[in-house]
Amino acid sequence: MAVTATVSSKDQLGKKGLVRTRTGKVWEISFTVANVIMGPGILTLPYTLVQSGWMGIVDLVLGSAGMLFTGILLGAVLEEVMKHEVAEPTFGLVAELTFGKAFNKLFTALCAGELFLVCIFLLTFHGQSLCAVFNCNAASAIFGTAVLAMVMSFFTKRYLSICSVLGLLFTGISVAAVVGFSSALLPDGVNSGQTFFGKQGLSGGVGTLAATCMCVGDHVIFPSVYTAAGDARTYRRGLAGGFCIFLSCAVVLSSASYAAFGNSIKPVVINNLGLDGFGERDPRVPMWISTACSVALAAKSIVVLPVFMQPVNHLAEKVLAGPLESFAGISRAHSSVLAAALCFALAVLISITYADLIIEIETLTSCFFRSLNVFVIPCLGYCTLCSDRLRGRQCLQVALYSIAFGAATWGGLGTMVSLRSFLGKLS
Repeated sequence: MAVTATVSSKDQLGKKGLVRTRTGKVWEISFTVANVIMGPGILTLPYTLVQSGWMGIVDLVLGSAGMLFTGILLGAVLEEVMKHEVAEPTFGLVAELTFGKAFNKLFTALCAGELFLVCIFLLTFHGQSLCAVFNCNAASAIFGTAVLAMVMSFFTKRYLSICSVLGLLFTGISVAAVVGFSSALLPDGVNSGQTFFGKQGLSGGVGTLAATCMCVGDHVIFPSVYTAAGDARTYRRGLAGGFCIFLSCAVVLSSASYAAFGNSIKPVVINNLGLDGFGERDPRVPMWISTACSVALAAKSIVVLPVFMQPVNHLAEKVLAGPLESFAGISRAHSSVLAAALCFALAVLISITYADLIIEIETLTSCFFRSLNVFVIPCLGYCTLCSDRLRGRQCLQVALYSIAFGAATWGGLGTMVSLRSFLGKLS
């Protein structure tokens, strides 16, 4: 089944690096979920408040709550799927049972496209953070990160679980460093550019919701979390615990950063370490702290990037293998290596070209791809596969269809906004 093959590669990230036991306690599942969603994307959330203002905190809370709700819906769908003696259900199987086998090829392409944009986001993220600490241009930082990731793809992933735990630790340390430094600036020298609705008013909330979705919208991985939990109750409680850990960190980080730095927040907030509220060098904080945080986060991504690129490489290999063998005489073994190299090269080229548009890339990924995976599929999947639970509950059924329709609308509008911003900054 094509869709299962594609999604299972992302599910393997959960099995190899995120989920360690077949059945887990609530606290184990909570930290597993926190590890999934507490990625580098959380460090771009404060910058979105420049456009959405303090209202962005409300958008952050409501968006996280909505995605937790759809995650719980997905758990109910998985519970129904497992009644049909499916040992380890995947997100692809949920999509197939919801929309039918005719949706397989489209879903395969959507998953590969989402993962490809996530890789571009990670490359641009580290291009932004590393160029500031190493005094180089973003292109050099992106190219160096991609080369190291390409080299790592040839090594075994047996230590991926250790890197995953260290990644969560490094992210937590980076968040703590930013919050601590921001709090030190609050008594004096803070930026006064804060407003309630930001520069874009209510429409600025699209960027905050997109950044939130980029962080917590990992519903494609949640079936692996469900398998590790062992039962629906543990899954629900663990999911809620993981989201609470994320939301606590995100609200504190975003509030402290916006209060201290205002409109001078950098796209990656760790680049504000060592600067005062107006973007000038603050001698009280050594620059090695920002350097250490940036390098530590880049090290995690170098290990994870090949895993995210694997489904993209498989799809590219399927498309290219036939023509390469027919017209160039290249064997399938060599075509797989060539496909991987082409995918990495394309990701690097796009990342270098649009290195300054990290928030727009984040918005495009969330709106175009994750609106489907995070909202539409869980809601419609529940209506289709859990129809027995909706008998006599017309209001809930209407609400689920409304959420799915609203998410599709948000996805379309957000995609247009991000593309318009792309074109505006390029012109």
